[in-house]
Amino acid sequence: MKLQHSLLAAALLAAVSTSAHAQSTGVVTLGGTIVPSTCTVTLSNGGVYNIGDIDASTLNQATVKDLAFFDQAAEIRCSGPTQFALTAADNKDGTEANPQNFTFGLGQTTTGAKIGHFKLHVVPASVIVDGSAGTMIQSTNLSTWATLNPPWWVQASSAGAARYRAFGSAASGPVAATTVDFTLQVTPSINSRNALQLTGQETMDGSATITIEYI
Repeated sequence: MKLQHSLLAAALLAAVSTSAHAQSTGVVTLGGTIVPSTCTVTLSNGGVYNIGDIDASTLNQATVKDLAFFDQAAEIRCSGPTQFALTAADNKDGTEANPQNFTFGLGQTTTGAKIGHFKLHVVPASVIVDGSAGTMIQSTNLSTWATLNPPWWVQASSAGAARYRAFGSAASGPVAATTVDFTLQVTPSINSRNALQLTGQETMDGSATITIEYI
């Protein structure tokens, strides 16, 4: 009997000892995603350049006429330091009078005549990158860069060669910028009266889309 009591006591002691050292566990999980920096382009007046009414009698009879330029403030804001380039797509491609790499169409008349074109120009003295004066550079492939001498025309993406524009240096490429401010200037040109053959009022319909290309 004493032996049985001793074995029972040992068994109870072992059970108590095991229960005292039991452990509970919990799992800590850390979630989230890593996202790239993003940038936005904003133009004053919603990017609308209103050049008003053009009196047909003031147009050239046989040649394209350049009108006065119009300015809008532009800004690029990024969520963090970001390398990027700009391209511009002509939404009226094929309607330019005297098309060149840096001309964008103004649409057509109701009879199918090309109304003219416009140019986009970044004013050099206006460029401020992260609080300091900036320089514009150009590229055909986003990997090698060259100096862009003034005037800093924005080239249509359909033109192919040197269609990318960025802020930085030819040696080191685009800077990783957070804020960029500049003046985006538009210079419209209207086709000749001979080419237009106007019989009534016509509406200019120029449009270009500026896109940020991340590098």
